[in-house]
Amino acid sequence: MKHLMKTALYSAAVLATSAWAAVAAPLNLPTQPEPTIDFFVDATASVFGGYADLWFDTVALGSVVGAGPVLEVGVDVQLGFDVSDPYGTLTGALFTTDGADGFLDGDLVNVGFDTYVVELVFGNLTGSAASLFGDFALVELFFEDPYLNDPLAMLEDGETYAVYGVVSSVAPVPLPAGLPLMAGGFALLIGLRARRKTS
Repeated sequence: MKHLMKTALYSAAVLATSAWAAVAAPLNLPTQPEPTIDFFVDATASVFGGYADLWFDTVALGSVVGAGPVLEVGVDVQLGFDVSDPYGTLTGALFTTDGADGFLDGDLVNVGFDTYVVELVFGNLTGSAASLFGDFALVELFFEDPYLNDPLAMLEDGETYAVYGVVSSVAPVPLPAGLPLMAGGFALLIGLRARRKTS
């Protein structure tokens, strides 16, 4: 039984570690084909005292598809992080406006990256388009600089970067079929351990 518990604890530690390590990797989230917001913008980096910010020089003009007639919105993403661990310390916010009201705003809840791309997941969505996007919006920032393999880790103070961005609705992820079985197995192990203690 001790060996079984050690194995279970080791497996849980490996799963927790791999989940943490996956933060700095592609998220590979399924997205809905609509609605989307596409935009081009120049983003400037500021690095000072071990902390960095990335902001849009102007509010980007984005085209919205799938929210009724095609319309133009202003898009702004603000990011801040500790340069020693950009993906583990990243904070940020998404702001979009259709000119009169908030169109889609949210708080950063997850991040990933791939070559030339930073993937940002925003939750707590508000604004007139929040119900169209569902629970989460994925913002993909494609950096046009060919030397930015790892965009946030390679930003330089005062540099401006051309960015193409896409805001998409994250598709609901179905519950994996094996998850209830795994939960039942853990419950059984806990029940057996409790039964042994009382015997």
